[in-house]
Formats: sequence, C-alpha cells, structure tokens
Amino acid sequence: MTGLSGGAVFGALITEHLLRHISPRRLLIVSTLCCLASLGVFIGSSSWLVAVIALFMLGFFTAPSYPLVKATAFECAPGQPGLVHALSQLFVVLEVLLPLAIGAIAQRFGLTIALAALSFEPLVILAVVIAARITLRTER
Repeated sequence: MTGLSGGAVFGALITEHLLRHISPRRLLIVSTLCCLASLGVFIGSSSWLVAVIALFMLGFFTAPSYPLVKATAFECAPGQPGLVHALSQLFVVLEVLLPLAIGAIAQRFGLTIALAALSFEPLVILAVVIAARITLRTER
C-alpha cells in the first residue's frame, strides 16, 4: 500500500501544476482513464515489481479525483453549496458498505473479480463528468 499512498501524495502535489496546462474536466477524464488502466495492470500483473509500479500509478492518477469531482458538483449546482455537501454525505454510506461488498464479491467470485469490481468507481466518475458536461452545455 506504500506505493499507492506514495503515488497519491505525488499526484496531489503535481495536480496544481497540471491544472495550469489542462482544464479540470480534461484532467479528470484523463486521470480517470489512467486509473482504469493502472488498475488493469495491477490486476493482471504477475510480478511484484509491476504490481508496485501499478499501485503507485493508481495512487498518482486517483489523487486529482476527489477535488475535481467536488468542483464539478459545485459547478453543476451553482449557488447551492448546501445541496452539494448534503449529497456528499450520502457517499459516507458507500464508504462504509463498499468494503463489505468487495469482500463479499471476493468470497463468492474470487479476488480478481473483486479487484475488477473496483473499476466501477472510475466508470461512475466518467459517466458523471460526461453527464455534467452535457447538462452544462444545454443550460448555456
């Protein structure tokens, strides 16, 4: 897990620099796609070194997600910060239940399938970003 944490710290530090050169929405899309690729490499790795590198990259590409998703939520609900914060509290339930669900999937279908189920989160982020872009475009 040190590789994942180290990658996340490095990713958080470099996010501000990247935002000077790329739009937040584009960075979120690229980082999310790279998260999916890193997770795939990790799941498919048979070498501990490849697994460590993939975890580092996963942490690196995951780092921009939370602040950029939150910023997108505020952009989609201008003038309604209470709504955004209230909805974000719903995710606390997911944070509690998802590890149990992943454990149940691992027990029933195996570790590889359970790890692959983790790709659901970046896929949801991509769907939300695309939906937000369509919504914002039609409102203008």
